[in-house]
Amino acid sequence: MLGPAQTQSSGCPVLVKVVSEKCLTGGQFVYRLTKIILEYNHDVSESTFKAYPENRRPILTEGVQSLLNCSSVSSLDVRLHVEQTQGKTLLQSDVKKFEAKA
Repeated sequence: MLGPAQTQSSGCPVLVKVVSEKCLTGGQFVYRLTKIILEYNHDVSESTFKAYPENRRPILTEGVQSLLNCSSVSSLDVRLHVEQTQGKTLLQSDVKKFEAKA
């Protein structure tokens, strides 16, 4: 169940409408995209841009990979290394996801 929106209006026309409906053939619920408007009318701050998940993904260099595979290296050390070498700010949850994949 979705909770109340935690957003602030900026007058941006971007819109994505999705409905949940029961599939006629399988009886399961599916999501159907009913409307999409992908037009932005405002700039995004650098800090907001850097916070988007796709911009937090580090390049998995040999150095980053070896840090992820080393059990004695903390997630903070990995985060600091990526920030210093790649300029990307990671969350602890980002590091945990990469550790699980490594």
